[in-house]
Amino acid sequence: MTDKNDPYGFIAFRRDDSGHIESFRTFSTVDELEKRKGGQEERTDGEKVDSEDKKEAEQTEGSELQKRTTHLLDRFKNTMASIHSLIAFVTMMAPAIRFILIEHEFLKWAEEHLRLLEREDDRVVFSYTEYQFAEIKKHLEKYIETREGHDTLPNAILLGLVATFDSYFSEILRLFLSIHPESEVNELMRKSHTEQIKFVESNLNVSIIAHYERWPNFVEIFERRNLVAHGNLIVNEIYAKNCKKVKYTDAANLTIGENLTP
Repeated sequence: MTDKNDPYGFIAFRRDDSGHIESFRTFSTVDELEKRKGGQEERTDGEKVDSEDKKEAEQTEGSELQKRTTHLLDRFKNTMASIHSLIAFVTMMAPAIRFILIEHEFLKWAEEHLRLLEREDDRVVFSYTEYQFAEIKKHLEKYIETREGHDTLPNAILLGLVATFDSYFSEILRLFLSIHPESEVNELMRKSHTEQIKFVESNLNVSIIAHYERWPNFVEIFERRNLVAHGNLIVNEIYAKNCKKVKYTDAANLTIGENLTP
């Protein structure tokens, strides 16, 4: 029985004359490692040498591909984490910003420039003149712009999330293209996200949809994005049809023409 601590393989790094690492090579057995270390390899058989060189090149290529894939996935994970932090921060700060605009700017200005009519526990009332209305309008517009900006933020974030996903997914496909040049990434990116995932399943021989329990939510997010971009979150037949097709939880309650909440 193999012990979990037994070596599975070996990797040797080679230094140049100045002591810097210049290359590396992997080995599957101790004998291979010792032969390379002792310079005992047979170099007279040209075919054998070519075979070894080819194997080494394939290992290096595989390592490079793995490195590129890992780097790409790490970038995607970090980007998503940053967006998640931004959403949490904005959600937390939105009420505070509105409070500051009202309590520390608008109310403070009113107390300094307007006539106080009433001050109770639950309200403060001022009167203003025709000449003061222009300044009041500035405060009102600033507050309304901030409130509406917060209200539209979920839609803006949704558009940004989908755009970010599409960008990274395109990079993944282009990485795939470097291995399978017969594929056409640009054409595929113009198709639906469901078609893109099915392409990956077919060409990489993996199963994603059947094993991803939140697949209906995945489809709904991109369908919702389309409503934001083209229909202002008003349910249309395409959205309803595609959500029902994947058995999205709320699909049965959808009504054509209704306005979805962000």
